[in-house]
This record gives sequence, C-alpha cells and structure tokens, in this order.
Amino acid sequence: MTTNWQPIETAPKDGTQILLCDALDADGNPITDGSWGLFVQVAAWWAGEDAWIVYCDMVRDPPLHFEPTHWAPLPKNPVAQC
Repeated sequence: MTTNWQPIETAPKDGTQILLCDALDADGNPITDGSWGLFVQVAAWWAGEDAWIVYCDMVRDPPLHFEPTHWAPLPKNPVAQC
C-alpha cells in the first residue's frame, strides 16, 4: 500500500480521523531519505480546541505533540477471514 501524503494545508478540519506526519528533522530540515525519525499519528481537528487531537483511551484526548507537515487518509479497515 502506498500512502499519498498531502500538504497539511489541504487537510480536512471537519473532525475526520486522518494520519498526520512531521517530515522535518530536529533541525527543521526535510527528511528526504526515508530514514526513521518521522512522527506519524492518527488525529482529527477539533474546532472547539482549535487543535489537532490524538485519539487514545484517556479521559481527555491529548493535543498532537508535533506540528504536522503532511497528512493522508486512513487506510481501509482490514477484513477478517474466518
């Protein structure tokens, strides 16, 4: 499966869960060689918080811990073979 990463400026801000990625290294340089160091997280824009919010099992879901540079739609759910 290929992920079609898109610029963060085009990300939906309607509560849709998406993949978010920070494709910059600690010095702010683009990561272009496919090396480790990318941050990827499932999150959604919450207008009431005016922030990207991470989905997890907590009383209050936390804000995203990085500034995303790219986004991609979530892949389709797998289908179990019984």
